[in-house]
Amino acid sequence: MKLEKIIINNFRNYVDNTFEPGPKINVIYGENAQGKTNLLEAIYYLLSSISHRSRKDGELVNWESKYFKVKGTVSFKEKKKKKLEIIYENSKNKSLKINDNVISTDKYFSQFPSIILYPQDLNLIKEGPALRRRFLNTEITRINPVYYEYLLNYYRALRQRNNILKKAVKKKEELSSWENILAQYGSKIIINRVYFLQELNKYAPSYQEIFSSGKEKIELYYKTQIKFKKEIGQRENRYLENDIQEKILELVDEKRMEEYNKGHTLVGPHLEDMGIMLNGRELKKYSSQGQQRTTVISIKFAQADILMEKKEETPILLMDDSFSELDNYRGKLILDLIAEKQLQCFITTYESLKLPSNCEGDFFRIEGGIIENG
Repeated sequence: MKLEKIIINNFRNYVDNTFEPGPKINVIYGENAQGKTNLLEAIYYLLSSISHRSRKDGELVNWESKYFKVKGTVSFKEKKKKKLEIIYENSKNKSLKINDNVISTDKYFSQFPSIILYPQDLNLIKEGPALRRRFLNTEITRINPVYYEYLLNYYRALRQRNNILKKAVKKKEELSSWENILAQYGSKIIINRVYFLQELNKYAPSYQEIFSSGKEKIELYYKTQIKFKKEIGQRENRYLENDIQEKILELVDEKRMEEYNKGHTLVGPHLEDMGIMLNGRELKKYSSQGQQRTTVISIKFAQADILMEKKEETPILLMDDSFSELDNYRGKLILDLIAEKQLQCFITTYESLKLPSNCEGDFFRIEGGIIENG
């Protein structure tokens, strides 16, 4: 998939701009605070309908306006093209269109594979489990849109059950009905997360070995209270799903009195986590920042492989200030991989980046929200 054009109106510091990138590597350079990151955010937003920097769309509106609009054209392998448009006025007036047809967020989000790599990605390793759960939920929805429905149903049941647990008088029959829904959708969420991490494990370790000259081996795994068979061969494994449902309900019974005292649910995927091992030890505890950064990059390239396999399309790769802390050796390896996979890539950098002879690219300079060839 390639982005052919994006038109940006009143998004961050862009008032009325048109950007037509090249089909391969696009190097976007300029001084700080000129709009390089904002441009990548606008592209990611057009392709996914969400921002990687803010959970509130209202924060993306140019301060002199009351709305923003991003629109553009993407092309696919079969030479098909789609026109995209997102208009935001407020939380109740957000319109998403594909080829002039209004579409829901979940259906829009999964159609245009894209991956963004930016400095705060290190928090995926450094911060707590909530960020890693969000990563899992976002990326699984990207390849399996029905997973979004699992999340909606699970968290609706979780809110209802927690409300009952906060009451002075707790009715067992009320709790039971929501517990069954929690177990039903919780098992689906757990299976999808384990399956996705298995897919990442097929690709990410090989990248880590490449970037570390064979010195580092990583393994990703799912941290859960539920004990089940280690291998999940198919996403829709009904026997395993029933088994996990039963185990969730058993754990709920075990922790019921503790939940009564604390007033919230203590079992389920809303509390679980993704673990990463580096050479047999927990990455978060026993690694340098350079090793953590390499791991994040390996995970991102593994995502690209999964998307190419599942979507049968090359994703668009966005790299925000990703080369500033990389040595020349790793930087060249990354550029070689981008060229090898024939990805359309957008790279922001302070100074114009020198590309290897095997990489074709276009260069754009940004100053004060104005994009110029160069």
